[in-house]
Amino acid sequence: MEEKRLYYLLQRNSEGTITFSEREELYQWFSKIEEDERAFMLPEEEKPAMTAEMLEAFRRNYIKKEPEGKIKEPEGKITASLKRTRLYPGRWAAAAAVIGFTASLFLVHKKVSIPAMAAAGAHENKIARHAILTLGDGQKIQLDSQKTGKLAGGNGMEIVKLDSSSVAYKGVTNDNSYNTLTTPRGVTYQVVLPDASKVWLDAESSLRYPVSFNGSSREVELTGEGYFEVRRDPKRPFIVRAGRQLIEDLGTAFNINAYGDEPEMQTTLINGAVRIGGKVLKPGQQALSKDENIVVKEADIQKVLAWQRGVFEFDNTSLQAILRQISRWYDIKIVYVHPVSAMELGGSIQKKSSLADVLKFLEDSGVNFKVERGIVYVNP
Repeated sequence: MEEKRLYYLLQRNSEGTITFSEREELYQWFSKIEEDERAFMLPEEEKPAMTAEMLEAFRRNYIKKEPEGKIKEPEGKITASLKRTRLYPGRWAAAAAVIGFTASLFLVHKKVSIPAMAAAGAHENKIARHAILTLGDGQKIQLDSQKTGKLAGGNGMEIVKLDSSSVAYKGVTNDNSYNTLTTPRGVTYQVVLPDASKVWLDAESSLRYPVSFNGSSREVELTGEGYFEVRRDPKRPFIVRAGRQLIEDLGTAFNINAYGDEPEMQTTLINGAVRIGGKVLKPGQQALSKDENIVVKEADIQKVLAWQRGVFEFDNTSLQAILRQISRWYDIKIVYVHPVSAMELGGSIQKKSSLADVLKFLEDSGVNFKVERGIVYVNP
């Protein structure tokens, strides 16, 4: 890898704007080069700017991967000494940033109910998490039970399972049928579309798309959340239908959050350009859509793309919004015992953490709860 390219990728990783493809490129380099060689490869004039934190952050977050590219789950039970950012009240967010309130802090939890933690762990063990591919004839393929290789195909098109978390369409066909990729709670999945565009789906999401883009446009339908890296084709715009909105892509990378239980849809542009409701977004901008109203603002890219890094990341985020994310990932129902106060929190939690560990983390921030039969009763 060229030195400038390496520095560019590490900068984007540290800023939280790195794309899936760029991150995989950086991982491939990192896994082949010995640690002393990494420093040697950096250009002399760049070395002062190439902080140890940039390399360490990438190593810490992404280097423990399985052969097929999936981030490796930790062995054994996660303990309370796991490093992560403390959740802090929103009104202290600015002060926390100033005094260097970072992820290097160790969290010491308050003692919590052992039965509640046991209930959370028992619920997590019962969750069946299977991504499903539904073909045009209605056939459903449970992807995790399939081996890598050809899943289905015909008339010049093949559907191939690439690894444990991705499928791809290869070839050309005149078939105009649609397929749907669906992820349950707690699962993410990638699909490489017939035009080589890539889409990553977050938990409890779906993407409906044709097995071949034969028309004057490339149109797909999204529910939930997806990250798109679109293959540029000026003659055939790429269009995403999400809720009541149409997002027209002009060859770019962007993220759409269109969960039905969220108060508004969020379209965030990473690079390139997209058009939504007559407004063209610039890189780093986010469109908030509710009914027919669209408001454009600057986006927190690090926070928006946290899900694709396997992290819950919050910054002045309401308790309700935090628990909606946790509900989707761990497949739990949230019930509020009393009306929720205007509590806002900040911080980050690894998604690979167990449900019990996350709930202990929340309790340390002042949230009381109990767990019964897959339901979390919250008493703010």
